[in-house]
Amino acid sequence: MKTINSFVAFLSVMFFGACTANIDDVEASDKIPVEVTFSGINISVIPDENQVMGTRATTTEAKVTRIALKVFDSNGKEVHSVEKVKKEGDSDFDNVKIPLYTGNYKFVAVAHKARTEESKVAMIESQTKAELNELYVPSLVYSTVQDVTISEKTSQSVVVNFGKRRTASFQFAPTDVCPENVKNVEISINPTKKAADTPYAFDPFTGYASGDFAYSVTFYPENLKNNTFTGNKLLVSFFPSDEMVQADVCITMRDGDDNLAYSRTLNDVTLKQHCITKAIGNFFQTNVTGNFSFDIENDASIEIPLNP
Repeated sequence: MKTINSFVAFLSVMFFGACTANIDDVEASDKIPVEVTFSGINISVIPDENQVMGTRATTTEAKVTRIALKVFDSNGKEVHSVEKVKKEGDSDFDNVKIPLYTGNYKFVAVAHKARTEESKVAMIESQTKAELNELYVPSLVYSTVQDVTISEKTSQSVVVNFGKRRTASFQFAPTDVCPENVKNVEISINPTKKAADTPYAFDPFTGYASGDFAYSVTFYPENLKNNTFTGNKLLVSFFPSDEMVQADVCITMRDGDDNLAYSRTLNDVTLKQHCITKAIGNFFQTNVTGNFSFDIENDASIEIPLNP
């Protein structure tokens, strides 16, 4: 009797294993190969005066070097994840193939230009939160949340359109000569607010931060053209809490002994997503007076006089 029971148990295991294998084969065959192309980046608002205006580009053409993609099903469950790191001679950086069942999905993607070779792709935590682990927020950050329907059991193509960059930028462009005793310049946006946590968090659907935070960047002459501040433009980018915000911007300069050399706060500066606010004028001379003026039409730069 014991022998008969053992034989029945053996047959049950064999039958169950065969059924499981068949189910896996069926599920694998039901998945549809989906070719995803990362494109649609609007480079007309990239903070580079040498760019051709009004054109769209692939991630490679837009000089993006990191891409993160996560796919969520209709229940909000993550079903696929892709990380792309641009390497020398990489010919398929703009494309990826993923297997998906028929159904409705959310494609969440973040692309950015890394600051260092060691920089990682963005961390996509959900459809509403992504994080960027960089020392400073890069100016070139793109993100999108896109609805995708896989409806046929044949190969399909999906184009992920990123659109315009998600950051807002402030550019410090003094026209007078910087004194030689200035050894570093710190630019702080919202200096009285709580410092933004790192990694930098934002909503990939809007590009907005969850609130108004302080973003600070320190510049050194040895990292600039001709090893001087004179004639160079200093750019700080950040994730705004809305499409357009008002913020104080503090510019602080220190000498080689870390003593304060110059400091000025620009109050209620208009900063806009995928736009550059340029502070232009004399910073060190004291015989100039004037008021701020703004031009915020479309994605044109906002220019304000940099008066003492």
